[in-house]
Amino acid sequence: MLRTLGLLATIAITACGSTQKRAAVAHPGKAAPSSLRICKAGDLTDCRGQCDRGEISSCLYLSDLYARGDKARKADPQAATQAAKRGRQLAQARCAANDGAACAASAQLKLMAIGDKQDFAGAAADAQRGCDAGSTMACFTLAALHQHGKGVAKNVARALRLYRQACQAGEGNACAQLGSMAATGDGVAKDRERALALWTKACKTGVANACAKVGTVYAQKNKPAEAMSYSAVACKAGSGRGCTNLGAMYLLGSGTKQDVKIGLQLTYRGCQLGDRVACQRLASLAAKAKAMEQDKGKSKAKKRRRRRRG
Repeated sequence: MLRTLGLLATIAITACGSTQKRAAVAHPGKAAPSSLRICKAGDLTDCRGQCDRGEISSCLYLSDLYARGDKARKADPQAATQAAKRGRQLAQARCAANDGAACAASAQLKLMAIGDKQDFAGAAADAQRGCDAGSTMACFTLAALHQHGKGVAKNVARALRLYRQACQAGEGNACAQLGSMAATGDGVAKDRERALALWTKACKTGVANACAKVGTVYAQKNKPAEAMSYSAVACKAGSGRGCTNLGAMYLLGSGTKQDVKIGLQLTYRGCQLGDRVACQRLASLAAKAKAMEQDKGKSKAKKRRRRRRG
């Protein structure tokens, strides 16, 4: 949960306070800290019970379940807001008691603005408190705020120190961000090999988008087996870009036997997960298919006209 929240928080920071579309909160595969245990995936009853008992992550996941709805139930925005509000209240109360993980959750909630307005200054204060209490996720969030100058003075040097501190302590999101900065030369010397090493480290901690980036690098290095392996891991972990990249490999027969059906399914999955490249590719393929059908129709019409003349 916190890994997903951290990525969403970074998105909120870089959006410069603009209105955000609600992003789905993924159900994690590992146990969370005591104040951040989460309910069974898709189980409203269990999630309500856990939230009522004070489990922050269960409240956030419950909010997402209500917001999205499914085949069995319609979306319920009011219930989603109430669950998010409950999660915020719990996080803020525990953060006041110096619970680092709760401070990290509280900071990210203020950035994501679920059922409320973005509060960069409040997020920075919670992140600082959580980082001081030993939460690597809070340090990561504080680093992102310093990097972009949101709620605190812009200070890339401090952001780098915090990212490195969190990465060394095992926070994959921080390693992934350091990799991105190395890839672009943002605040550090541009170094693609260093970026690859950092993304690989982040991938091993479960950061899906880092796995997708590793896959992309190996594809560029013309290493299809490695590209396919990392893209598959990324897709399975919920990275839209990972699914898109894997779909392209099946469509082209790169690193695997060509299979257009599987390629299209993976591309569709990438689009569902919010990858614009996948959505654009699907639209392009649909347009081409339509044009081909129209050409076939015109060809058949010409043949019929010739037969009538003959």
